[in-house]
Amino acid sequence: MTKSNPSFLTRWFRIGGGRQREEVINAEILNEFRSYLVDHTVPEWQFQYLDFDSIVSVLHNEIERKEFYKHEATRAMSGIYERNINNSEDETRAFMEDYIQIDEPNLWAMLDDEYNKINNFFSKMHSQVKDRLEELEREVQDFNEQTETVKVGRTKGLITEAFVETYKGISMLQSYCTVNHGAALELINIYEKIEDVEESDVEYANEKKREIASNTAKLNQQPFWIEMPQISEMIIKTEKLYSKTFGLRGDKVKGLLSRPAKKLSRVSIFNLGLWCGVNVALLGVLILLFVWNSEQFNSQAFFSGFPVFRGVGMLLLQIWCWGGMTWIYNRWRINYVFILQLDPPSALGPYQIFKMASFVTSIWLTCFIFFTIHTKTGFSLLAIEHEMYPVILIGILLVLAFNPFHFFYRSTRLWLGKALWTCLCSPLSNTVFVHFFLSDILTSMPKFFGEVEYIACYFSTGDWRRNEAGRCESIVSLLLPYTIMFPLWIRFWQCIRRFILTKDKEHLANAGKYFSSMSCQVFGAINRFQSYSEIWEVTRIFWAASFCVATIYVYVWDIVMDWGLGLPRNRTRFLFLRNNLVFRPFVYYLIIFLDGIGRFSWTWALTATPIPGLNKVYYPLVFAGIEIFRRSMWGIIRVENEHLKNCVKYRALREVVLPKFKKQPSDGKLQ
Repeated sequence: MTKSNPSFLTRWFRIGGGRQREEVINAEILNEFRSYLVDHTVPEWQFQYLDFDSIVSVLHNEIERKEFYKHEATRAMSGIYERNINNSEDETRAFMEDYIQIDEPNLWAMLDDEYNKINNFFSKMHSQVKDRLEELEREVQDFNEQTETVKVGRTKGLITEAFVETYKGISMLQSYCTVNHGAALELINIYEKIEDVEESDVEYANEKKREIASNTAKLNQQPFWIEMPQISEMIIKTEKLYSKTFGLRGDKVKGLLSRPAKKLSRVSIFNLGLWCGVNVALLGVLILLFVWNSEQFNSQAFFSGFPVFRGVGMLLLQIWCWGGMTWIYNRWRINYVFILQLDPPSALGPYQIFKMASFVTSIWLTCFIFFTIHTKTGFSLLAIEHEMYPVILIGILLVLAFNPFHFFYRSTRLWLGKALWTCLCSPLSNTVFVHFFLSDILTSMPKFFGEVEYIACYFSTGDWRRNEAGRCESIVSLLLPYTIMFPLWIRFWQCIRRFILTKDKEHLANAGKYFSSMSCQVFGAINRFQSYSEIWEVTRIFWAASFCVATIYVYVWDIVMDWGLGLPRNRTRFLFLRNNLVFRPFVYYLIIFLDGIGRFSWTWALTATPIPGLNKVYYPLVFAGIEIFRRSMWGIIRVENEHLKNCVKYRALREVVLPKFKKQPSDGKLQ
């Protein structure tokens, strides 16, 4: 009988050439590469990339399996190998296979499946961007034949946006190919380290080297990698076409088309920190003034002007929350600009929003502090009476909001004005997701609208000069149920319009949600039990019952329809959650819990339970703050859910509808 080949047992007793597991897959290097993948992944295409983490997990398990086999085989074979040294290699192999039950994962089969997925998606997207570029070439050719009067204004802007979106699509496809190739190459390198053998096992080592070299060559022959030069040529072609169309130098074209995100400079960060620090200091002064009890306190003057500052404070809180939402969207790579169909040039990022909010907040706090000082001490700065501080505050805000100059984010203000007008014109106007989203936010701001009514009454009637608030408070109390119903009415008709256009009964059920909320306000307007008498009339019982039904309705709708959560599924990893999650599971459970508290916060007002140590004039600010925070949490998960739905459809580019040109012999004007 022949002696067994020692190299065969060496293959069983080696673990990565004798190295430890940490050296085979270095955690620090692996995390660094993961960060690279995350930074260069197109969020909308995330499910079409090579599943790097899953395959790394398989390789990691392979290392652990080999460690376990080495330990068990060493213990089982101690003494047996010496006694059976004369056995044939086949007999020894049979013994090892029966004991260890070899079941190695086939990395190359897994990579082949990933290559097929990548190539299919690449073929689809390559065809789309190629068609886009060809269409753009035809439109640009017609555009260049027009007169100079046609080549300005909106027409030029549309052509530019079409260039930007086409260039973006080609660049994303190039990045998609590069990232997938790099991920596959990294997996092959990891496998090579795992399969590294001792120098004495030359035959097996050469076999593995040939296998790895063959599969590396196979990777480089994949269609998505072979056609990379064509993608580069399309990028160069787009740059040259843009340069020729608008007469720009080549060095400027790439920056104009790619629109790289501007990094915040140290000066910008310092300025924002400075403004925030000033606001914290001013807020501290205001809190001290509220705590301080003064014998000269003019309560009538203070409480008549306080609703003005209260309403502005609600608006500022909404702006700060929107800044926080955009920061979360950016941090977790949620493409909110695309989902909400915002205008990219006018869409503000977290820094711009926080900068704007901190600037306006400093004005609000300054006016509020001087107003409070004057009503508590009688001290007047520059002989300005306390009645003037609300006037100054509202005047500054109106100038900032409605000035026609390129100051204070003019393009953003125009876009917001158009979006609000579209919402107000429902159902006559064509609305999209951003209008639904904006209208839902408006439904959470009824107390702010009540303050707007008070401010309009306060200044139009001249009560601000007499420090009187009773008349305006009565008017606001009378109009408040109808004020609350107005944004609900807008959303109701938006849902009806969507149902008529799509015939989807889901929109009809959504309309029922807003109708139930409006019914609550109808009973509230009929009941008008502002005195909170101990006897519950029939109308008050109907009001409470309708409020309970409507609140449960909207709460369940938030979880199930808007967030895609709450329904038990057999194949989900976490109870009542989706398979695809952006945040950690506990975040969703926490938001579901907090959303329920926010939805049912009205019970506090229903029971008329006083808040210890707090004047009832501050109650609207407290409940408005709760609702604004609740709506902000709702908005984060709502856009996140829509983003994940969009990822399934791979939509990452906006459709730019270009004008159709027709050459005219006389003047070449647009048809």
